[in-house]
Amino acid sequence: MKANLLKSEVLKAVVSRNGKPILSCKKALQIAEKLKVTPKRVGALCDKENIKIRQCQLGCF
Repeated sequence: MKANLLKSEVLKAVVSRNGKPILSCKKALQIAEKLKVTPKRVGALCDKENIKIRQCQLGCF
C-alpha cells in the first residue's frame, strides 16, 4: 500500500520541462519525510519512472 501512495505522491509533484518529467530535490525530500520513507526509496522510484531530480541539495540523488 505504501508503495502505491509513494508513487501517487511523486507523480502529483512532478512537473514537465521540455516534455521531460522533473522533480525538485526539495520536493523529493518532503515526500520522503511525509511518508516516512528514505530519500533513497524516492530516488529509486524516480529512476524506475524515468523522472529526473533537479536542484539537488545534498547529493542524495
